[in-house]
Amino acid sequence: MTNRSLRFGAHNHQCGPFCASLPSAGLGRRGLLGAAAATLAAPTIARAASVPPVIARKQIIDVHHHFVPPDYLKLAGSAMNASGALSFPPYAKWTPQATLAEMDRGNVGTAILSISTPGIWFGDVAQARELSRICNDYAAKMQADFPGRFAQFAEIPLPDAEGSIAEMAHGIDTLGALGVALMTSYPIPGAADLYLGDQRFWPVYEELNRRGAIAYVHPNTPGCCNKIADSVNPSFIEFPTDSTRTILSLLYNGVFTRFPRIRWIFSHNGGTLPMLLARVMQLGHAPGDAARVKPDDIPAIVRGLYFECANAAHPAPMGAIRQWADPTHLMFGSDYPYVGVLDTESLLLKDGLEPKLLQAVLRDNALKLMPGLAALTHKG
Repeated sequence: MTNRSLRFGAHNHQCGPFCASLPSAGLGRRGLLGAAAATLAAPTIARAASVPPVIARKQIIDVHHHFVPPDYLKLAGSAMNASGALSFPPYAKWTPQATLAEMDRGNVGTAILSISTPGIWFGDVAQARELSRICNDYAAKMQADFPGRFAQFAEIPLPDAEGSIAEMAHGIDTLGALGVALMTSYPIPGAADLYLGDQRFWPVYEELNRRGAIAYVHPNTPGCCNKIADSVNPSFIEFPTDSTRTILSLLYNGVFTRFPRIRWIFSHNGGTLPMLLARVMQLGHAPGDAARVKPDDIPAIVRGLYFECANAAHPAPMGAIRQWADPTHLMFGSDYPYVGVLDTESLLLKDGLEPKLLQAVLRDNALKLMPGLAALTHKG
């Protein structure tokens, strides 16, 4: 079991009894890129009549696009090593110029920036606040340096609610972030990981709800399941599974209905959720569950959520999420630098989506959800 513990400089401010130290964590994405390149390589987009104008004009909006601020790497380098991120050269050697070149190759006009796993939370409140500010200010600089090419979801230092509310104000009000970035789960020493339905997060949701803000959720590798099989990278199974865990945590703790003005975006088409929802509804008629969530209410609640298709643009997962999601709530995401933009784009073009829906997924749905993008998006 790889140690998740991390201490940053002289800081060791604690956030109460549940974050005095750190639990174990497993490997992250080590080896993922080699497999992804071999499995998804399809880097050529044919300029055919069926290709939507948004591609020819390089106006795709990428909702799932990572960045790696140099100071973030300096402070969180040991956690990056533990996650396996630094074993992947495009991540370890990320630069704004490299991401712009990838966006141009993949016909992306604007990318919405967020931090990938393991995020910014390593058990130290002061350091999580510092990392949030470093990442948010760096993303804002990228927006200023490359007008129209970048937007951001602000990092907030959950599970530190007070710091999260303060950083939300800085990110959204001062820097113009489109919303906030959350992880599916947060490690707590000596206890089970915190999932997003936990009531300790509710003060943050009250503020997000007041603002009618967007909460973009990226999966994490949970402490329970990072070394189940040595030969299987946790990101293959645990990332999509953790998305499902946190969505059900939010559902069964009443967050979606209690805070209805939050617009939730989930990565990877909701992970395994589309395949499990029918089971959840069928088995959810037990009296205890029905008292909290009526199974017949679940489809409408899920149709209120948003999803992006990074690592899930294949016809099978796209078909699955379309059984449950509002088609105007589906968006494009690449997961760069872990997956090339053209890999996802090429798969979408093979899905047989009707042209109007394809155009909506690539750009129009993101603009409807985030109208502020219209003033930012690159014109090609």
